[in-house]
Amino acid sequence: MIIIDNLEKGLSPSTIMEFIHQQLSISCQAFVSPSKLLEIYARGGILLHSKRNFDKLLAFLENPDHIIVSSGGRYSVNLFPVIINHAN
Repeated sequence: MIIIDNLEKGLSPSTIMEFIHQQLSISCQAFVSPSKLLEIYARGGILLHSKRNFDKLLAFLENPDHIIVSSGGRYSVNLFPVIINHAN
């Protein structure tokens, strides 16, 4: 899972998933937490189904050659990678 901060308010999970699929051809699940009234940004998370896709997305997001800008002009996202291993 990658926890993301400083998202544009009103951004939908489907928009995040579509963007990731268009850029990297990988599937994921995304969520956006409701923000408090006085906060100027939202928080969310991206759940990936494999370590390979996790590494691929993280490399894309951390690459200084990629600048992601929202339609409202917000361009900085803060990333908090979290590796969760499920024992079967």
